Amino acid sequence: MDRRFRPFARLAAAGGLALLLAAGAFAAPAQHPIDARTRAALDREAHALLRQKGVTHVGFYGFTIDPAGHVTSAWVVRSAGNPRLDEAALAMIRKAILKRRPAGAPVRMQFVIPIEFRRHGAPVASSAP
Repeated sequence: MDRRFRPFARLAAAGGLALLLAAGAFAAPAQHPIDARTRAALDREAHALLRQKGVTHVGFYGFTIDPAGHVTSAWVVRSAGNPRLDEAALAMIRKAILKRRPAGAPVRMQFVIPIEFRRHGAPVASSAP
């Protein structure tokens, strides 16, 4: 897994699915369209993640953060195939706060991250660097 995504993978593995769906008003995402080459890369990454033991679904989610690290918008880039899983992932992302932003970072930043959904009790591989 790409090193940029490891903190979010740990967040997802740490019980993100146990969160209740949160209702909140978030601004519509100012996302960039995804070209065919990027979509193909996301599909390859999803298939690779789905080959891991215990992984049942993989979704890719985008979000925008403000200068304080708060999530201002979140959206589904590639669905996990289940609307309830997508809503749980978006609820988890909306509650997140990035504590460290890169030096010289722009005012608003957008990210796309993969989230793996595992069967209950399936082992989680360590994603430590």
